[in-house]
Order: sequence, then C-alpha cells, then structure tokens
Amino acid sequence: MQAGIVAWAATLGVLVGFGRSRGAALQPVNSIAHPFFGTRALLMQGFDWAITPLALLLHLVVLVALGVIFAIFAARLRGVRLFGAALAYALVIWLVNRLMLPTVLSAGLAQLLSSWEMAVYYLVMAVALALGLMLGVGRASEATVSV
Repeated sequence: MQAGIVAWAATLGVLVGFGRSRGAALQPVNSIAHPFFGTRALLMQGFDWAITPLALLLHLVVLVALGVIFAIFAARLRGVRLFGAALAYALVIWLVNRLMLPTVLSAGLAQLLSSWEMAVYYLVMAVALALGLMLGVGRASEATVSV
C-alpha cells in the first residue's frame, strides 16, 4: 500500500506541475474525474468542490491498488531488477490504458497531456512505485527485527 501512496504523491506533483506550466494548476488533476463528469472535468481549470476531491480520491484509490498489485509481484526484487520491473509494470499499465480501456472509463489525462508529458507521468509513477516498495520493505524488516 505504501508504494501506491508514494506513487500517488509523486504523480500528483507531476500533474500539478504540468498544470502550472499551462496556467491552470489543477486542470490535469481534475481530468482524472473524466469518467464521472465528462468534458466538464477536462475543462475545469481550478478547484471545484465536486470534481477536484473526487479526482484526488479516484487517483489515490487507483494508485494504491496498482501499488498493491506491484508489491505482490515485485516484493522480492531489489536494485536494478526492482526498477526494471517497475518500468515494465508502468509500460503494461500504459498499454492497458491506451489500448484496452474504453475512452469513457479512462481518465482524461491522455486527452489533456502531450505524449512526452504522459511518458514523464508513467516514468515518475514507475520510479515512485519502486521507491515506495523499497521504503515499505525496509520498514517491514525493521518491524520484524524489533519484535
């Protein structure tokens, strides 16, 4: 779960940064609520009491779930293998989002961000998942030793 929370925070920072560069800091974040609010979520540039909290919650839930799945498969990996697995995992997630998920269900990120920005988003997600898993494994081993 920790890997997903770290990935959520890191990717949220990336999205706000992309938004700030456009003069609309929350627009990429709001676009995550596209499945629920449609075009309104894509066009909302600032904070909206309905769209923004739902987008943040949806982003958190999805990344925690992705982090748990990643932890199940990569828990024993360390170092370069862990980061390689995280990059491969992010590529699979991108492929599923791009090729298999209906547009109605996908977050509006691909409609709002450029290809390079999407690549940075998934790269940051991969690195954050790996770092979050490393942090979680370190704390789990410390807890086991101290018991």
